[in-house]
Amino acid sequence: MHSTVFALLGAVGGGALRLFPEMLGAWASRQQKDNAVRLAELHLEEVRAELVARLDIAKLGAENIKAEGRLAMDKARAESMVIAQSHLTGVRWADALNLSVRPIVTYLMLLLYLAFKVIVIRDAVIQAEGPTSATVTSLVAIVWNEEDAAIFAGVLTFWFADSVIVRKGKQ
Repeated sequence: MHSTVFALLGAVGGGALRLFPEMLGAWASRQQKDNAVRLAELHLEEVRAELVARLDIAKLGAENIKAEGRLAMDKARAESMVIAQSHLTGVRWADALNLSVRPIVTYLMLLLYLAFKVIVIRDAVIQAEGPTSATVTSLVAIVWNEEDAAIFAGVLTFWFADSVIVRKGKQ
């Protein structure tokens, strides 16, 4: 009963962990839309300010130079916001490194997990005073338990949910 509960909790937890970046992505998308609105407002403000600046040129030549400087700064800030929000840098090695972090961390954690389990088996055989007295059933009970099933279910659910989301995004 406990193993089923742990496996279900692991599956739900894995799915939730996979959906968390999607929620962050939705929040980032919302921020991008808000920034687009702000950029449009900045553009309207820029157009309005340009008209005011042209009128000021006729009236106050020196003041016009200051106004154009402010407009250039606003435009540069708006453009830098758009550039800063893009996901890929255009630098191949940096983008490749960024995209490889999750798989590499997953593989490293798997290797650490397997190394730990090998050490556990080795210690069990040593404590049993030889491989003949350490039965396969006793070793399996040591190596695979409810917590392992929950971890395994969480990892599988995470990656399968990821593949579904990635495919959905490509459509």
